[in-house]
Amino acid sequence: RRKKWREMWRRPKLEISYLPTLKEGCPSCEKIAPFVKYPLNNTVSLGKNKLDDTTILGVVPDYNGITNVTIGFGRFFNDNDIQHRRYVCIIGQTVLNELFKGANPIGRKIKLRGIPFTIVGVANPIGKVFGQDNDNFVLTPITTALHHWRGWWGIMYLVKAKPKMFQQAIDEVTITLRNLRNLKGSDENNFDILTQDMLMKMFNVILGAVFAVGVGIALMSLLVAGIGIMNVMFVSVSERTKEIGIRKACGATPKNIMLQFTIEAAIIALIGGLVGMSIIYGLILLFGRAVPFEISLNITVLLFGLFFSAGAGVIFGFFPARKAAKLPPVYALRWE
Repeated sequence: RRKKWREMWRRPKLEISYLPTLKEGCPSCEKIAPFVKYPLNNTVSLGKNKLDDTTILGVVPDYNGITNVTIGFGRFFNDNDIQHRRYVCIIGQTVLNELFKGANPIGRKIKLRGIPFTIVGVANPIGKVFGQDNDNFVLTPITTALHHWRGWWGIMYLVKAKPKMFQQAIDEVTITLRNLRNLKGSDENNFDILTQDMLMKMFNVILGAVFAVGVGIALMSLLVAGIGIMNVMFVSVSERTKEIGIRKACGATPKNIMLQFTIEAAIIALIGGLVGMSIIYGLILLFGRAVPFEISLNITVLLFGLFFSAGAGVIFGFFPARKAAKLPPVYALRWE
């Protein structure tokens, strides 16, 4: 796996100069858009006001027709912006709200990594995905971005195929890139082409693995906690044997005794669940700002967790409760 990563890292990067050849060699592609992404350590400022962790992207005009970024007001980039390497930008809703408080920013200047850019457009809201803010971004012309900053992964390309020509578009892009890189018939591709289906499969695999690990940890924790509750209840039954005998002598039925100890086990488990959730909530408050996405607790999940904790207490408290219910009154009264 390390060798594969090293090989990928050593691959030649895609170049913006590929664009005319790709457009000419891929008639099945409706739009082709190179872009470069700078996701880390970006500060956007307006005077003394600053916004951190903003994603900066260098794009071309066709980026607007491929992604879910659309213009709310103002304009998108044109060919002159790209050719003349203009210092113009388009901001997302988070940048608008944080720096301009909703005021019209068109024509105003902000600084990206200390470099002034004039705002020409504002994007429509995109929203959050898994708590990550997708509106905290700034778009610039790709030529301007490349003049000042190097992208971590270099240039990437977005391709939109014409209707019903998806596979043809993939084949044309593959052949054109191989020709641009002078690859022979037996040479392996030194580039990757990812489709939306492939990305979705990768996401589902990762999500499934995370879910499986989470379920495994939860089951192990539940088993350990359940055994602990069971032991505590067995000890409680042993120490309260005489009490059980007195209650039975006073008319308590085995069903009453069993219900009492089952409820006690459920309460112990419920208290444990509340303590655990309090610790989790504290950790979220403590470390929530250290991660690049939002972490939140859903009230439905909290209620389900408490209900599940109580249910686990009932299950693991069943055997101690049954032992208490089956104790003969005479034996229980004589217990010392």
